[in-house]
Amino acid sequence: MSNPVRIYVLHHPESRFASGLTDHIYDWFRMPTLEGIPVYIRSHPQSNKKVPILPQGKSESLEYLIPLVDAYMVRDASWQDYILRLAKGCLGPTNRRSIGWVMFPVALDNSAFNMPDAEMRLAHAS
Repeated sequence: MSNPVRIYVLHHPESRFASGLTDHIYDWFRMPTLEGIPVYIRSHPQSNKKVPILPQGKSESLEYLIPLVDAYMVRDASWQDYILRLAKGCLGPTNRRSIGWVMFPVALDNSAFNMPDAEMRLAHAS
């Protein structure tokens, strides 16, 4: 049976700091033997696209989305739209499925609080 939990770490491709953090996040959840929770990094888009593809997990899985938000992501309108599109599909007060996406945005600097309101509401929800 495959792992029912997946982690997606999302960051802007120009952010070196966020890129460095992804290695640490990967190591926290994935052992050298590749046991543990699967961790996927989403940063670089496919050709002809401005943002990476959306997470495409199995319908029976719970997927944790961790956007590493910094000035690069805030300044890029395509990335803002991408994160908001993901946020709309997340579990929450208006979306109460037992499977799906759960988002935990991480502010890497103060510019992260300039993301649109829908994103920040998820960051403060608990």
